[in-house]
Amino acid sequence: MNNTYYVGLDVHKESIAIAYTQQGSREDAVFHGKCGGSNLAAERALRALAKKLRVKLQDFKVCYEAGPTGFVLARHLIRLGLDCVVMAPTKTTRKPNEKIKTDKRDAMKIAMDPEGIQLSRRRITLSTSGVVPEIARTAAEIGCQLAVSFHATTDAVRDRLVPINKRWNISELLDALRSYPKASNSERITFEYVMLNGVNDSDEDARRLIRLIEGIPAKINLIPFNEWPGAPYTRSSNNRIRAFADIIYKAGYATPIRTPRGEDIMAACGQLKSATERARKSRRQIEAETGL
Repeated sequence: MNNTYYVGLDVHKESIAIAYTQQGSREDAVFHGKCGGSNLAAERALRALAKKLRVKLQDFKVCYEAGPTGFVLARHLIRLGLDCVVMAPTKTTRKPNEKIKTDKRDAMKIAMDPEGIQLSRRRITLSTSGVVPEIARTAAEIGCQLAVSFHATTDAVRDRLVPINKRWNISELLDALRSYPKASNSERITFEYVMLNGVNDSDEDARRLIRLIEGIPAKINLIPFNEWPGAPYTRSSNNRIRAFADIIYKAGYATPIRTPRGEDIMAACGQLKSATERARKSRRQIEAETGL
């Protein structure tokens, strides 16, 4: 049995999120740990994951974007015997008027290359908030699968939750997705949909979502909102989320509900930003930014 795991790190000052998948598997998962942004803290988190999976540390192939740890972490991991790929921060390498992040595109090409990690394009999913002009270019240059941060069924709500909607609205986004050449029953587009109590979680929202995505090979990932102190939204109840999922499932779409992980250490999805950074903003500022 092949024990190789591909591991993506998201390292922050106070915590670390690790996305991992086993070679040959279609499944992936997320592991969270406490991290002070140091090499040793990241190493401890990786060792904890290796222990959980009952594999050796050297079975990991690691990729991360250089951030607070820079390239120092990569040197540390290489000394431990791990294969390591580091992507440069986009903001330092982006060229004027370039929409697709060149470093990430090139990193994905290396990952797919026979001389690189040799991952199938079907195992790579690019997440987008909806930069409409670049969707066709993504298919031509990368050919990977798509995940769209959708989160709302009306422009009024999506303008608040995903501000790029003010530039390319729901109708324009869905037109681009319908013509995405890689979309098929075997390569569905994933619609990410965070469940916010009283904002986007009604039965009518579910039915409207079904009408909107008609004709697009799709699955809908429902994401329970992970709250933090001072958050302007609250999570939909479990019963509401299940009722929403049931409507979409009966319409013929796969509707997995994400299981929150890392909430106990404020390291779940959406919570990784430093508490000190959040504390700099008052609730009034947060509400103004989110249009409440």
